[in-house]
Amino acid sequence: MLPEPSAPQVSPAGEAHGVADRRRELLTRLADPRLTGLSGTELADLCAELAPLQAARAQECYSEQRGGRARRATGNQWTKPLFDDATRVMLTLLYQRQVCSLKLLGDMLEVTPTCIGHLVAETRRVLEDHGHQPGYAPSRFTTEHTLMAFLDTDKSPPRTRIMESLSHPRLTGMSRTELDALACRLAPRQVAQVERASYQRRGADRQPGSRRRLPSEARR
Repeated sequence: MLPEPSAPQVSPAGEAHGVADRRRELLTRLADPRLTGLSGTELADLCAELAPLQAARAQECYSEQRGGRARRATGNQWTKPLFDDATRVMLTLLYQRQVCSLKLLGDMLEVTPTCIGHLVAETRRVLEDHGHQPGYAPSRFTTEHTLMAFLDTDKSPPRTRIMESLSHPRLTGMSRTELDALACRLAPRQVAQVERASYQRRGADRQPGSRRRLPSEARR
């Protein structure tokens, strides 16, 4: 007796379409003013102001990658990117405001942290040239669950509530406004220090001012 044929294996239909839908829905939620620091209108206006700068920056990068002469390129310069310019601005604001890490953004959007890192690096330069000060989000999230819970219920993670208590003027010796201003002044230096440490971990050349490893340390 022949065995009964097994049920046909049905592949998930529209897998790529499903990923795009999930990504689009998530991006809509991440544009929340509590995360970006801007209302929908303000964010749209900022994106419109940055569009020419982003286009110029993209052309510059394209020319550099092709040896300084864009006409030598063999590919299509205008291939549609995964994220449009407005989305790049929003994601960069989320990272600059320290809403969450590049890894968490990549995991939620189902792309690699490297992909997010490249677009943030490019768009951050455009924002800096424009002079936009993103400030800092009141909460920083380490998991998708806590981020979504905040958007749904406005409930901040425990760490945020602890930091709010520790930043009380009686403990810091300055008002919250003064503390925020100090954090803004130190932010560029902190970002540079983090990037320098990242380069060192990847084995890049030692940055000026960093500590040289001793031979005894290298053998450990």
